Amino acid sequence: MCVMCEITGRDYYHTHNLPISEVTTINGVVQLEYPHILFGDLALWWRTTTREPGEIKYYLAKEGEIFDGVTAITPFDWQLEAITRVVNAINDRLGITISEVSSIDMADLHIIIEDSYGKGGSISGGGIGSDNRMPFDQLTKNFYETDIQFRMNAYAGSQQDYSQSGPATPVEMDAGSRSNWERTFAHEWGHVLGLEHPSQLGDGDYAVTQISGAGETSVSNMGINHQLEDGSLLVHFAEFDWEALELIWGKNGETPPIFQLDPLNRQGDSVMGQLVSIAENSNETFKIDGNRDDYEIYNFYDDGLQQTNQSNFLKIVSLTDDLGGNNGASGDFALIGYSAIEFNDSTYQPFYTNEATLITYPQLDETRVFLIPNGRTIQGTEGFDTISYLGSTKDSYSYSSGVITVGSGDFTDTLKDVEKISFKDGDVLVSKYSLSETPDSTKNILSAHSETSLSGTLNFNSGDNIIILDGQAKNYRGLSGDDTYFVSQLLPKNTKVSITDTEGTNTIQIPTNTYVDKTLFTKNAARLTLQDGREITINSADKFSYNVGGNKVDGTAGTDLTFPQFALVFGISDVLNSSGAQTGTISDQYII
Repeated sequence: MCVMCEITGRDYYHTHNLPISEVTTINGVVQLEYPHILFGDLALWWRTTTREPGEIKYYLAKEGEIFDGVTAITPFDWQLEAITRVVNAINDRLGITISEVSSIDMADLHIIIEDSYGKGGSISGGGIGSDNRMPFDQLTKNFYETDIQFRMNAYAGSQQDYSQSGPATPVEMDAGSRSNWERTFAHEWGHVLGLEHPSQLGDGDYAVTQISGAGETSVSNMGINHQLEDGSLLVHFAEFDWEALELIWGKNGETPPIFQLDPLNRQGDSVMGQLVSIAENSNETFKIDGNRDDYEIYNFYDDGLQQTNQSNFLKIVSLTDDLGGNNGASGDFALIGYSAIEFNDSTYQPFYTNEATLITYPQLDETRVFLIPNGRTIQGTEGFDTISYLGSTKDSYSYSSGVITVGSGDFTDTLKDVEKISFKDGDVLVSKYSLSETPDSTKNILSAHSETSLSGTLNFNSGDNIIILDGQAKNYRGLSGDDTYFVSQLLPKNTKVSITDTEGTNTIQIPTNTYVDKTLFTKNAARLTLQDGREITINSADKFSYNVGGNKVDGTAGTDLTFPQFALVFGISDVLNSSGAQTGTISDQYII
């Protein structure tokens, strides 16, 4: 929750003694990047929890209404007009709808023009509530307890004595002061929609420490530079701000990307900031590499330490995180639906009641969507995992030794055991195994011993057999036992064979320098076409494991792959969930 810098002076939030962040400057002007003004994933995820997804409804306080001890007064007509302009500009540009409601009980937030002296406005939240209603009590809906608050005479001029407590005598402002008031109002809406100050340290991506040390920033209503190139005042948002907001909410008419934001992290690091982890089932335990005393656990709604009988939504605060702890968001994360938290020295059980129900959270599919790279470490699951990035490009991607990096500098995500990355300009499939356009000259190239293949079926015994497909039959059956099927160019040319084995733990082994012409996959079968028309159909292919580049006869280990991983080598993503036959997009390659 932020307090607008103008409340206590323009430099309020730039006077903290923070470490200097690496930023790009041009002629002494800090060039802002999207992460500098975007809240962290946890704070963004909260913004999906409005009553109606994609809608924010506000209530404008009426004369004499009291909100947390603040008395509202009637705004000037020009203030009402300014509010309308800001709201309309947001509705016209973004994939979200903001509207005014007549009852506070219908509102997601309230706007207060208060009766006291002062300079500026603020957005605040937590248990704000009001003297005429109770806080909305649905689990995780803290966003509902947000208000936008303005002192009546903000920017009214030097005639105001800001040391007085009020009530204030309303002062009519000149055109310049009105524009500055409207700019501040737009600034506060930026916070509501997911933008932070570029100097905000909470999620570790701050750009500015103090004005004297960092100079001005590029133009942003969330920063300290409100001066457009023509010398006029930035009243609403700079184009940079709009682009950042579009990463969250999309453009008008689009489905907001934020609805898919699910910053899942199963890494279990001792320092885990700004993440939401959602259990896949009610019996799942979340593991944290740290001791219990290094963390505080909060019931999210009541915010009471170690509350019981409330909900299965927990806020976890790291006490050892230098960037956050009790005072910042960097050490905060949320766990939803887990039965227990397993620490190195103990296990914490929340003791949820049967009556506790988890609210629905916006998740369109199993794809993990992130707005931009922002220093995360993401551990994929045993299944097929997709990470989707918005506002990022494929040229920010690199892969080495099973580890994927996306982004650059401080804004680099590290992905482990992730199979697919989706970017705005295309997708990248990440395989544990790479093919080659040329054979390995240091290894043998196998060839057939005969020109024709025999007909019939070969049934093997119940032992652990090494079954070499060399044309001795058209159908190969291993029966029981853990069998290895050696698939290579030992098959005669233009031979079609099949493999059937539903017993034991069985492996398809394809040695180095086997040329794969094309492939065909379904969710439970595969067809490999090798050089010169050699065609191998594998029935119940999802039950086999796959060893590529190995040779059990001469002791070459190779690389072991699951069926989905094997399909991915040939460009087939998430084969187990495919609805029909798919031809591999990667062909005419050698196993190496």
